[in-house]
Amino acid sequence: KGGPVSALIDMKKKNTLLLVPVNDEEAYTIAELAERIGLQVHRSEQPHGARLENEPDILSLVRDSECDRIVVVEMPGPEIEEQIRALGKELIIIDHHRYTDLDRAHDSQGHRLPSSLEQFLKMFELSDKEIDELGYNPRMIRATGLWDAGYIWALIENGYTNKEIEQFEEHK
Repeated sequence: KGGPVSALIDMKKKNTLLLVPVNDEEAYTIAELAERIGLQVHRSEQPHGARLENEPDILSLVRDSECDRIVVVEMPGPEIEEQIRALGKELIIIDHHRYTDLDRAHDSQGHRLPSSLEQFLKMFELSDKEIDELGYNPRMIRATGLWDAGYIWALIENGYTNKEIEQFEEHK
């Protein structure tokens, strides 16, 4: 690697704070990968149903982080999101769920969004080679996101063999 493009990506990573509730395998995997690539990570201890407004001192954390880019994973909170933007921060939402008061499962054209893990991998341009270099099995990492979005059916639909599905289920 090296060169101006990778230097720009490294600068963006150093300037990014990821907020993630580590309440399931997908979120835990995102947090692990984020730390391995050099992002600042705040691991929320909220259970399923995590909301930004329930995270203690979240605005202080964001303000004091000195990061210009805040990436929020599966912690909706439109009012707090607006307050983060008002602090002059770039806010990026990674989510693929529908909540009682909010649809984060579809894009603006109504297309179903991929899993949060798949969105994370795309956003930070993590290739299978890079995932492997970080010490993870790329097929199993991708299986984690697929499982979260569509359970076993998503794995089958994406060409996972019975053996791979069994391996995944043993380690998830």
